[in-house]
Amino acid sequence: MPTDTSSLEKADPRLQKQKRLLSFFFPRDPPVIPTENERQEFPLRKSNFIKRMFFWWLNPLLKVGYQRTVTPEDLYTLDDSMQIEKNYERFMNHLSPVLLKRQNEHISKKCAARNETVENSSVSRDEDLIDFLLPKLDLLFAVFKTFQYEYLKGIFQIALQCAGSSFSPLLLKKLTDFVEMKSLGLVSSSGKGIGYAFGTTLFIIFNSVTVNHGSYNTSASATKLNGVFTKALLSKSFNLNELGHHRFNEGKINSLMATDLNRVLFAGSAIAYVATIPISIIITLVLLITHIGVVSLIGVGVFLLSMIITISSVNYYMEKRLEAQKFTDERTTVMRDILKNFKMVNFKFQEQ
Repeated sequence: MPTDTSSLEKADPRLQKQKRLLSFFFPRDPPVIPTENERQEFPLRKSNFIKRMFFWWLNPLLKVGYQRTVTPEDLYTLDDSMQIEKNYERFMNHLSPVLLKRQNEHISKKCAARNETVENSSVSRDEDLIDFLLPKLDLLFAVFKTFQYEYLKGIFQIALQCAGSSFSPLLLKKLTDFVEMKSLGLVSSSGKGIGYAFGTTLFIIFNSVTVNHGSYNTSASATKLNGVFTKALLSKSFNLNELGHHRFNEGKINSLMATDLNRVLFAGSAIAYVATIPISIIITLVLLITHIGVVSLIGVGVFLLSMIITISSVNYYMEKRLEAQKFTDERTTVMRDILKNFKMVNFKFQEQ
């Protein structure tokens, strides 16, 4: 017996059918919300080549979203490669040996400055590590080792798109020249024109596929890194000593999670595009010199000069932006501390 749509909507408002342009192609009743046991695992790795290439593995979820509002239960469960716990474990396996090595080196330098050995040190290990800072390159190395395959694949795909975008105007120029010659009656056969048209179309498809896959892989890596850093920050904050709580209060920790980790997420997605910019520049310069000649070096010089000026202005802007951000973070931290301890301040005021 068919289920009445209105009764379903009254039973669960989330099952309300959405009215869209092509809704008449879909069944009358919207899909039911799956239970926890009915949820499917992230299907990317289990899909065939064609579905992965064109992201058709998303079609079932998009079909549900077209008929009704998507709920958290409709989303896929994560496989091992996307779970924060697994990625955090891999990250710590790469970071822990380097961290221990740097800490031992720091303690050895401290002991040498006091004319002591590590075994006969008069200062505890924790006291020697108060001013210890892990070099940024070591942290970057651990991050790279954790996500190197997926991120490098994304960079390679974006590099292919840059190369394809740089070479595609050559084929488009051939097609334009052929159309002009065909309109003037200088060419009788259309074979080359059809070949140029197919080649141009393939270039467009190639560029679209590579840039979308590159964006997906780099963004997915950045999202996983954001999750790993969030878990590391929370794990560290739960084990802080008194000095740690003094140096990193709740306001500063919340600022790190809300502001700084969002910057990491954005930077992780943008670095891949920045890293592949030289590919387009080099190909473009070679094509200019090849087809125009040495005269194009004047334009190259103007381009390099403008790029130097732009980079210098951006560096100046970033310095001022960092100064403003530090002031904003300090002000936000103070306001959070005031709001957190407002009851105590009010109590002291009433006492006075």
